[in-house]
Amino acid sequence: MRTNTNYDELYSYIGLEPGAPPNAIKSAKKRLNLKYHPDRYPASEQLRRTKQLQAINEAVQQLLDYWNANHVAPPSETKNVVGLLGLLAERWSPSARAAVSWGALCWCS
Repeated sequence: MRTNTNYDELYSYIGLEPGAPPNAIKSAKKRLNLKYHPDRYPASEQLRRTKQLQAINEAVQQLLDYWNANHVAPPSETKNVVGLLGLLAERWSPSARAAVSWGALCWCS
């Protein structure tokens, strides 16, 4: 996935390669929150660390929003799920089939 230059800077700010998936972004957030938590520093540095943590959390939120807005599941993922649900629905009652097809439509869209 190609990212914008501003997002490349956000990725490097939290110590990741551009285009890293959400699970890597979340684990980087946890790692940095532990490293820079204000309670781990003397009172003289707590305000600076609080501001640093706020900047990290904002960067993470922007990256997750960017990922969610631009990541589209490959057709094979949605096709497999819909196909599996269709096979299961063939053996169920008509009301169960309707519920499964409605759920598949909601999940895939």
